[in-house]
Amino acid sequence: MAATPNLTLSPNRVTPAVDTRKRGRLQKPDGPPARRPRRAKKKDPTAFTSELGIQGWAGLDSVLLAALALEAPVLLVGAHGTAKTLVAERFATALNQRFRHYNASLLNYDDLVGIPVPDDNGGLNYLGAAGAVWDAEFVFLDEINRCRPDLQNKLFPLVHECRIAGEDLGELRHRWAAINPPGLLGDADSHYLGVEELDEALIDRFWFIVPVPNWNEIGRDERIALVRSGAEPNTQSDADVAPDHLIEQTAAALEVIDAASGDRIADYVVTLVDELARSGVLLSPRRARLLLRAICAVHAARIVLNGEDIDLVKSAEIALVHALPSRATSTPPVYAQVLAAHRQAWELTDLEQGALQRELLEEPDAVRRVWLAAQRGGDDQLLARLITAAFAKSPSTADQYAIAVVFARAFADRDLTPAAWSPICELAQTVLVPRDEEQRVCQGTELGVVREIRAYIAQTECDDLDRAFMNGVNGDHFANVADWRTVVQRYRDYRTLFGVGL
Repeated sequence: MAATPNLTLSPNRVTPAVDTRKRGRLQKPDGPPARRPRRAKKKDPTAFTSELGIQGWAGLDSVLLAALALEAPVLLVGAHGTAKTLVAERFATALNQRFRHYNASLLNYDDLVGIPVPDDNGGLNYLGAAGAVWDAEFVFLDEINRCRPDLQNKLFPLVHECRIAGEDLGELRHRWAAINPPGLLGDADSHYLGVEELDEALIDRFWFIVPVPNWNEIGRDERIALVRSGAEPNTQSDADVAPDHLIEQTAAALEVIDAASGDRIADYVVTLVDELARSGVLLSPRRARLLLRAICAVHAARIVLNGEDIDLVKSAEIALVHALPSRATSTPPVYAQVLAAHRQAWELTDLEQGALQRELLEEPDAVRRVWLAAQRGGDDQLLARLITAAFAKSPSTADQYAIAVVFARAFADRDLTPAAWSPICELAQTVLVPRDEEQRVCQGTELGVVREIRAYIAQTECDDLDRAFMNGVNGDHFANVADWRTVVQRYRDYRTLFGVGL
């Protein structure tokens, strides 16, 4: 069976995502849709970084949360002593991830991978580096613009592809780096020796380029808190504001935003890139593609942190100003020109967050989102995206078979995209197309589950579509779930919700 698409994206690869939230029983289609209680606005909407003991970074909360939710590379730009390393360390600790800190100005390639030693099969093993990157989950490359050019080139795949020495780093999630600003820091007497311009191609691999606040840019209360507390983290954080919880919420919300408004945001990005070019700010096609996801993620982060009455145009502005590669150079863009291009592009594309998107954001269940979009007159493109997301978030392969059957019947007359029809047709035909098939069943749990299902069919009132589903799904798929009866019940609930009969 081919792998189904997954909308939970890391910057460079598709990663598995499992929706672990508790699923309630679905309502019948003639009843009102179940509504999640509106989440109250948090009393302190800037508690993301301050909960980790970081003072003065509140204005960057949505950008940093978006980056963590996307697992996107981040480049921090700031003077020495502005907590760049501290922020990375605190996030890695809060997320309980293996952290590697490398001073790029002193880094040798062997420090990353170890010493290469040929093995008996003609390959290489890497030995001897206790701090090697192989099992890292969070990597921080400090002073990357003091790194030798040849080593910078070797860091490309680490930042961009989570690879090193031609090997995948399967555990690596977050790649952050930091630089001191190249050139002058505001006056002719303040500069850093040995700091060079980063390669533009390397800068372009970072999704977010984040200038960090210095002493003069934080409020007096934050300065006092920083000096008195020593920036100690809050170890008693409420579960609702724990970083991992906020990241999960943001990752879920951004997919809804992408599905509901992705096409319109794409129109804005295309117009924006052209408007910026007229001001002398040139963006690569890669940057344009990343910017769409960055806007969705920042908007999702702002919703999670501040509540649902969030302006999408402001989210787009925040994402834009923190995603411009030239902000890491000695000639950063003029903010007024960037803002003017943003406003012009926004007016030309007339983006607004619609009522349907708001309803979809309030619905936590991926399958119910599909039903809700269909009930509210969502177009085929929106349905296709939500269907693809529903497959990606299914808790098991057996559940994917269940929704494939339901979607195949419910949307037979809709013009969905190939990306949506592919998993539907591939999985649903196993259940809906009659065939003679001989299955080999392994002795043990799988055989026991098959026998239980046969007995269940014989003793329970089932229609032909129920029996087809239970007989058509291989026993090993049911054996790999905690309770196959729960999957069958969800399948029946989906049929009821979408009005799928014989």
